[in-house]
Amino acid sequence: MQKNEWKQTWDKVHSRETTNLIEKDGFEKVIKNKECLDKIVESIFTKLDYRYGKKILEVGAGSGMIIEKLLQNHSVSKDDLYGCDYSESAFNNLRKILWLSHIEKCEANQIGSMYIHEKFDVVFCNSVFHYFSDYKYAEETLLAMKKLIKPKGKICIFDICDINSADEHDYKRMSSRLTGDKPHLYYPLSFFTSYMSHKLQMNCSTFLNNIEDYAYYQKRMNVIYG
Repeated sequence: MQKNEWKQTWDKVHSRETTNLIEKDGFEKVIKNKECLDKIVESIFTKLDYRYGKKILEVGAGSGMIIEKLLQNHSVSKDDLYGCDYSESAFNNLRKILWLSHIEKCEANQIGSMYIHEKFDVVFCNSVFHYFSDYKYAEETLLAMKKLIKPKGKICIFDICDINSADEHDYKRMSSRLTGDKPHLYYPLSFFTSYMSHKLQMNCSTFLNNIEDYAYYQKRMNVIYG
């Protein structure tokens, strides 16, 4: 039920009558200005370790807020960028606004069946994992990502709700029974550093968000495998 409710929400958000991808991706309340987004994408770009010809897949790409900046500010080739999202309106935005050709419409944990003929240097997602229904879905998604990367590839998960950094507001958002809102999924660090690192058989590093003018400064974590 939760997954379907979120899908309906994001179909509406991505359908907004605006060309501003911060608004189309629903980040206008947490990304305070253009410079803030530039810093976020700069941080992501650094971890992607991009060079021409390196194939990158964004899972849960939304309407393309991150992809647009990678193309504009960091000279990433459109031929090297792939994206997928489960929202029909997000999929259409990727195709019509960014003219991205390497796109698929699918659930995050189903990417393995959509890219059976592709292998990537990096598979990443940003601000996605807290919309998953449970840890099992997150595990399935990470295992699907592992199958899509090249032998020395990387998996990068950015902007994860960290249960260890949660405050009173966050705890309320964990349960729809308390607020009437759709709940977010919060993670213990050990889920990534111990449990999934062992499952993936990959080295894991982590760091907290360090963009001061981002609403979740020092509250959400980022995980890199590889």
